[in-house]
Amino acid sequence: MQRFKTYLLSALVLSVAFTACLKDNFLTPAQTVEVAFAGRVIDDNGQPIAGAHVRAGGDLSVTDDNGVFRLKELRLEARNAKLFVNKIGYYDFSRAYFVENGSFQNVTIQLMKKEQTASFNAAAGGVIEVPGGPKLIFPANAISTENGQSYSGGVRVYARYLDPTDPNLNLYMPGDLRGIDADGQERALMTYGMIGVELEGNGGQVLNIASGSSVELHMPVASAQAAGAPDRIPLWHYDLQQARWIEEGFVEKSGNEFIGKVSHFSFWNVDVSFSLVELSGKVYLGDSTNAFSGAKIRLTMTSDSTSAYATTDAMGCYKGGVPAGETFLMEILDACGEVIFSQTIGPFNEDTMLPPIVLTSAGSNQLSVSGTLLDCDGMPVSNGYVKVSVENLILTAFTDNTGAFSLQAVRCDTAAVEGKAIAFDLDKLLQSDEQTFNVPPDSIALGDITVCDTLNEFIIYTLDNQDFVKVDPSCGVIDSFGIHTFITAFNGQDVITLSFNNNNQTGTFPLSNFWAGQINVAQPPSGIFTTVTTAPANVGDVIEGEFSGTFLDFFGAPHTVQGTYRVVRDW
Repeated sequence: MQRFKTYLLSALVLSVAFTACLKDNFLTPAQTVEVAFAGRVIDDNGQPIAGAHVRAGGDLSVTDDNGVFRLKELRLEARNAKLFVNKIGYYDFSRAYFVENGSFQNVTIQLMKKEQTASFNAAAGGVIEVPGGPKLIFPANAISTENGQSYSGGVRVYARYLDPTDPNLNLYMPGDLRGIDADGQERALMTYGMIGVELEGNGGQVLNIASGSSVELHMPVASAQAAGAPDRIPLWHYDLQQARWIEEGFVEKSGNEFIGKVSHFSFWNVDVSFSLVELSGKVYLGDSTNAFSGAKIRLTMTSDSTSAYATTDAMGCYKGGVPAGETFLMEILDACGEVIFSQTIGPFNEDTMLPPIVLTSAGSNQLSVSGTLLDCDGMPVSNGYVKVSVENLILTAFTDNTGAFSLQAVRCDTAAVEGKAIAFDLDKLLQSDEQTFNVPPDSIALGDITVCDTLNEFIIYTLDNQDFVKVDPSCGVIDSFGIHTFITAFNGQDVITLSFNNNNQTGTFPLSNFWAGQINVAQPPSGIFTTVTTAPANVGDVIEGEFSGTFLDFFGAPHTVQGTYRVVRDW
């Protein structure tokens, strides 16, 4: 019978710097580098989560209606670049990444929805059955408030079991399966199952296990793991701020269960541990000068058929931790999941950089779109870009000096659909009419596109006497302790985000959050106000207004900002 386990390759992250890919020396764990994060936050169903807060270092961003965020470049530890994501109604997320200097990390994070599993009376205790198989046995009078006071009322239990055989576990599990053992050493972990538990009182107050008490934890042994499961396995709890699993206690196998005791709640993990080595490399397409961005790498441990995944970045690089002393089948998949390359690699007993891989094809169903942007006088738009939408693909391409653009993607669904394209002139602040085209064919030449209309959506602002224009921004409204409006844009190198509680009304309001450019804004900002002249009652309506003020950064230095916006509400 095959055994399945998840190991650290889920932590593989990618280096954007070409020179870093080629160097022979490896970064030490404590070395700091410049790195920027961007990506998407999605829910359990793969749908975008708007309004999630994403933080790394001193920078903070809020996801737009597509679940997209972008953080500015920060100096973080090379093997410990921590990213934090949270939104009300979901379990908090953090993870530490392997990164290289100058890298741009494009990540996808799936937040787990927090739903009430059961309830019991603290004075009486109770047995809680968790969907998926775990069980929690609470003794009587074993619950306390957050400040340590005894609690005897109703307890709401929020619990989530994480199946160790789920191939998508790396999308949503806390951390990257790196842990700190009882001796204080960093180890790679192999999971036999995880559970997240949070407790609340009837009034919504945070509860936990009382000092001196413990809760008996029963975790199912996955049938695919039963044959190789040890009789005794360490327990590890997740430290959100460290982004590490911390060894604490153990479980023992009894029949088809692991049984142990825990003295507090967060996420708990049943794991064995082993030594960790760093694996890196680069993938090219066509020849050794054309980096293959977005290649999906699958490593399968030959000893037990365990698989884990990583994706190459814009420069074709990958990097991360793998178990020492193991042999792997390394496969590269196209965007539709088809294997386009495979080879056996390992074992590795020290940090290793693999030879470059050059592929002849990126797979089938490749879509390409090209064209040229012209201004009102028929001259090339050299500082412009086009946004192309085909099904769920949203692609952008910038023009060269001749106004030409081209972009490529892979479609996995070959059904006939309609695509849309809209172009922008960033110098003259103009846009084109929306262009439509049919797919297939999969190679589309849009020809000349005239960019000559007034901008529909924009954020135009001056920050510390420097002018900025953001086209195609996003706006959303969320009802959470008052109706908040979020406006954000991050096309180009800089990002701007402003949010405020206006209860969807016109008038003047202080900003509750503000991020702009490369400035670490002290949050919440103080001294910035927006005047909303048109409020969007419904999705598709326009919000218009202006904002201005003086604010402080994290170091206490003052900055000034003034701008206007016109944005269509997306959600």
